[in-house]
Amino acid sequence: MKINSLDITDFDFKNNEELATLIQEWLGNSSFIKAKSSGSTGEPKTIELPKHLILNSAKLTSSFFEIPVGAYALLALPLSFIAGKMMVIRSLVNDWNLILTDSSANPHLPEGNIHFAAFTPLQADILIETQFEKFNQIGTVILGGGVISTSLFHKLKKCRNRIFATYGMTETITHVAVCELMMQEQDQVFEALPGVEFFIDERGCLCIQAAHLDGGMFVTNDLVDLLDKTHFKFLGRIDNVINSAGLKIFPEKLEREIEEYLDCPFYVTSVEDELLGQKVVLFIQGEEKLFSGKLENLNSYFGNRIDRPRAYFFRQNFNYTHTGKVIKKYFE
Repeated sequence: MKINSLDITDFDFKNNEELATLIQEWLGNSSFIKAKSSGSTGEPKTIELPKHLILNSAKLTSSFFEIPVGAYALLALPLSFIAGKMMVIRSLVNDWNLILTDSSANPHLPEGNIHFAAFTPLQADILIETQFEKFNQIGTVILGGGVISTSLFHKLKKCRNRIFATYGMTETITHVAVCELMMQEQDQVFEALPGVEFFIDERGCLCIQAAHLDGGMFVTNDLVDLLDKTHFKFLGRIDNVINSAGLKIFPEKLEREIEEYLDCPFYVTSVEDELLGQKVVLFIQGEEKLFSGKLENLNSYFGNRIDRPRAYFFRQNFNYTHTGKVIKKYFE
């Protein structure tokens, strides 16, 4: 692996130190690598991942996305989490050239050809607005760490790259399923990587069996519409499901509808209610006085639906994970 650093003023020194530590860890005698979970549904926890499974994952990514030896890969993700670590290890394993940049929400993109890059949806959204031509020159882009919003989906459809939404987690050593966005309409269908099969448990949650991960079974808390053993549609986290008047409501589905009416950060959650059991509430980042007209339109859209937001809360700032996902909590 050759490592090419950008101009030193653009470079994240903390990432540089972590890079050296990761390479030493990978080349060292330990049989595993440590990585932190995302923290989107609780406190991040440290997980030990066997190196032979990491090696399998790195080779599968190269093969599936057809990234050749000598390709230029961009590291624009923090190295404290699995997505950033894997970009480094893929470069080591597959003999790629690794280009380093900052892991901010708007990472600096270099001139010239980049064959492969990974971003969060937040990063992709900002890069399209601020560095569109450079973003458009990247051959293959994978997006992970959050849901692709409707607005971002339409922006990505205007790009000429190969762009994939990915599904995976720390325990599965990043992606086990992908959705090529250029080939999709509004509903995003995820397809298993070779050797991966999907099942659902009694809760309706996704279970993953992956040959490249020693055939292990991974049980998730993600509710899905399982189309067959290799395809599914993501519905939402079981932790987030709202039971209102006996109806199961998926906040993620409601949020996709509400996106059409709000162009600011927001999220759907619930609060206990004597009559309904739980009622849907909407948190909006911003000042209430700025939203009166938009909320009138939103109320008109929902009408008397059971799953309509029953209350609105306004906050100046939300809390976010490192991938830009809002941490969805009810607070007074």
